[in-house]
Amino acid sequence: MIPFGPHAGQPLLRSGPPVDKAANAVIAIHGRGANASDIISIAKTLKVPDTAWLAPEAAAHTWYPYSFLNPVEQNQPFLDSAISIVGGLLQHLQDSGMPLERAVLLGFSQGACLASEFVARYPRRYGGVVIFSGGLIGEQIDPASFQGSLEQTPIFGGCSDSDPHIRWSSSRSPGRSRARWGRRRLPGLRNGTHHQHRGTDRRARPDRAARRGLTQLHLTRARAKLPFPVHGMGNFD
Repeated sequence: MIPFGPHAGQPLLRSGPPVDKAANAVIAIHGRGANASDIISIAKTLKVPDTAWLAPEAAAHTWYPYSFLNPVEQNQPFLDSAISIVGGLLQHLQDSGMPLERAVLLGFSQGACLASEFVARYPRRYGGVVIFSGGLIGEQIDPASFQGSLEQTPIFGGCSDSDPHIRWSSSRSPGRSRARWGRRRLPGLRNGTHHQHRGTDRRARPDRAARRGLTQLHLTRARAKLPFPVHGMGNFD
């Protein structure tokens, strides 16, 4: 997939070994009002060995202008451009010899919505999907419209039980939309207030939330085949 539109040509930050030298990869997607350096700081905290981290940056620090609950058309052409950025990075991984079964998509807030939307549009076996405080994009979600399967892809979805931005439901989570999408989804974080995880909000320490999600995926590694072990533990819409 070739990146296009307003997000094409934006900065890309990297951490860890080069992709062609790494055993695994994480594409980390920041939220509204944040940037690539915010989300890629998680890599230093988690210290996942032999893993290449790639963090794209949105134009004007926003992947799409309106709420993820708005009709998809209102967020164009920015949304499709953002989708092309993720697809372009996955293509880069494949071109560098990295199978997508060893690639994890990780998103926080608006980045979580983008990760959700991407795997919904392009379902297959990924190394994992980590979704913090986000969900599928659109005013109405029709699970029957999705084709393909996320079977064998471990998915972690977490959000506060009182997040005012998210109407959390099975139709908003790509791992729960239909049975054929897979049975590897882990339960979300339902404690906390507003746009937070265990008292950690989007502006403070998203690395703690990421650590929790990747660690819980690791706990099911034997069953869900997460591609690597994990040691240790912007605005929304």
